[in-house]
Amino acid sequence: MSTPPRLSRLEILGAWLHLWTPRRGVDVPPVPWRRVWAGAAGLALLTVVVIVFVVPPIQDAKERGDAGRAREAAAAQRVERARLTHDQRATTELLTSAPLRPQLEVAVQEGMAARAASGELATERILDTSCEELRNRAARGRTIWQCLAATGGVEGGLAGSKSVTTGFPVVAIVAADRRSFAWCKENGIAGEGSAFTGQVYVRMPRACTP
Repeated sequence: MSTPPRLSRLEILGAWLHLWTPRRGVDVPPVPWRRVWAGAAGLALLTVVVIVFVVPPIQDAKERGDAGRAREAAAAQRVERARLTHDQRATTELLTSAPLRPQLEVAVQEGMAARAASGELATERILDTSCEELRNRAARGRTIWQCLAATGGVEGGLAGSKSVTTGFPVVAIVAADRRSFAWCKENGIAGEGSAFTGQVYVRMPRACTP
């Protein structure tokens, strides 16, 4: 008498799930519902344990990490705002009856050279300073000058092309009575009279705002 063929575990599972029909004469054991329900109960208990005891600490750690990063970002923004405010500070100079442009250029040159010597600027020296009046931006009798405190230059790569002077942009506002002027170093301009670095916005001082 031959032994009835035995089904593999995978075949038994397929028969229980009605994924295939066993051959005639093949014995399929009944579904062990008691073990199934016990396994389901154990899985449900494990899920509850994870939700109650594992998820909250992970969420708390994530929230603490987010809060810490937010504090660090806010502190970095405060430092950057203070740096930009100091970097853009206004310097007031007196004027004489001598020609205006040389006075502006000398004053800005000396001021920026002093900053460079103190280590405040990312350069060791200021080579030269030139200023040009922005005639189309005069306001309330004042005149606006755009200056460049030069730190170097780049030669043109093509024949006949002009060299490019590199340096720090400076804005100078001459008072209506021509007795004084204020100048401020400019940073990344994102609009008239403003500096924007990342998420930090700092307006130029009133003395240097047209």
